[in-house]
Amino acid sequence: MRDSEKLYFDYQRIHVKGFQRPLCDLFLIGSKGKIMLKALIDSGADYSVFKIKDAEDAGVNIKDGEITHIQFGVLKSEGYRKKVYISLNGFLLRTDVVFVEHLSLPYVLLGRIGVFARFN
Repeated sequence: MRDSEKLYFDYQRIHVKGFQRPLCDLFLIGSKGKIMLKALIDSGADYSVFKIKDAEDAGVNIKDGEITHIQFGVLKSEGYRKKVYISLNGFLLRTDVVFVEHLSLPYVLLGRIGVFARFN
């Protein structure tokens, strides 16, 4: 996918704390193949945030990623930031993801960096 190409697709809407939030399916791609994840599209997040278990399930080695501290909501956590491949509506993207031990939501977070510039 070239940087000039824009992504277009429908997404689901869920209700969280009285507000509608966009939710989409994506695939995390690693040496073991790809795994499907439900992602909350979070315009307030700089980076996408996935669980360490997601990386393990897909076969993504995060231990060579950069150790970083991240805050999402009221939670502060340490994680590993790594460039990975994700597939979003059939489009392959290489983007930074921070992998953390725990997320308070049943979804991963899809942040702005490396993703939002591709949307119209």
